[in-house]
Amino acid sequence: MNGRWQEGLIPHFGVPEKEAEQIKRFFQHMQEFRVAIGNDGKEAFNIPVNNSSADPLYSALDQITMKDWLQKNNYNSEYLHWYTNYCTRDDFGTPYDQCSAWAGIHYFAARKGKGSNAGYSDVLTWPEGNGFLIKHLESSVKDNIQTGCLATQVASSEKAILINYFDTKDQQLKQWEAESCILAVPQFVAARLLQNKVREDSIHKDVQYVPWMVANLLVNSLDEKSGVTLSWDNVIHESKSLGYVNATQQLLDGHPTKRNLTYYLPLTDKEVREERKSIEKRTHPEWVEIIMKDLERVHPDIREKTEEVTIQIWGHAMAQTKPGWIFGNLRKSLSEPINKSIYFVHTDIAGISILKKDFIREFRQQVIS
Repeated sequence: MNGRWQEGLIPHFGVPEKEAEQIKRFFQHMQEFRVAIGNDGKEAFNIPVNNSSADPLYSALDQITMKDWLQKNNYNSEYLHWYTNYCTRDDFGTPYDQCSAWAGIHYFAARKGKGSNAGYSDVLTWPEGNGFLIKHLESSVKDNIQTGCLATQVASSEKAILINYFDTKDQQLKQWEAESCILAVPQFVAARLLQNKVREDSIHKDVQYVPWMVANLLVNSLDEKSGVTLSWDNVIHESKSLGYVNATQQLLDGHPTKRNLTYYLPLTDKEVREERKSIEKRTHPEWVEIIMKDLERVHPDIREKTEEVTIQIWGHAMAQTKPGWIFGNLRKSLSEPINKSIYFVHTDIAGISILKKDFIREFRQQVIS
């Protein structure tokens, strides 16, 4: 930020006084939303999303973009606009001029954690990321997990749910029979498993999945700009990327000479289908050049200090939260179980891309009931 690293994501170093006042007013506004209660007695912004109030005073925010909301409320600070655009691209893969204002405000107003030594928006994470959660969830059902099995079709019969799959171990098509089935996959995959052309066409037309590029860089000690030292999450002002995570930051071996930097780039310059066509043609050296040009702004020696770059392309990383998605009929209809026996769970129909026990609890209650 303005030639040096600052502490925290909220712009403050070198920000003009008038813009700093706007940023302060913005967060006061978000605090009002954080404690707001709708006319139905529910919190205006909550997690899970479906526990939020349907009060038209708040749900109407799903009809405009976050940029529109900022402008209507006399927020014109370039720093604030950059920051909110960063936030909506980070959480929803959606630029703020395309993102539902309700979703954009939810990013701030639904964070209500409390702790004696932490603020409402502080992050809890582990060195292995969500792998920590996966291992814990796996521990109670490990003996029932079958790997190397590719589901090909899910269908209802009069007596059971039929799940066809390909067993890669013995190269055979097989079938399970079950009383119920949970499809924990994106909706564009679920529609194909169900072989439901109407559902598939609706998703293709109305649900936009944004592509992402994620890169892991193995680097030696880097020269850094002045300011605070390298953090876990490092963001570059006015970059198209979301910055990078220092994935070795939480290791207990002091100051490692080598680091793994995980770099994130949501591909949002073009319409999502155009972006996917573009990335199919891009080579590994071209991706590396994009990364190097971005990072050498803050690490001038990044090229010579990088030993390895591993790139992963996610063609359909997350569903974009465009106006009308949160409170619209499509998300609601896609979430409905089929014959009370086929259930859907994924971040695309949840509305936001986070894993939280309340979301899991809500789904569990739906299945049990």
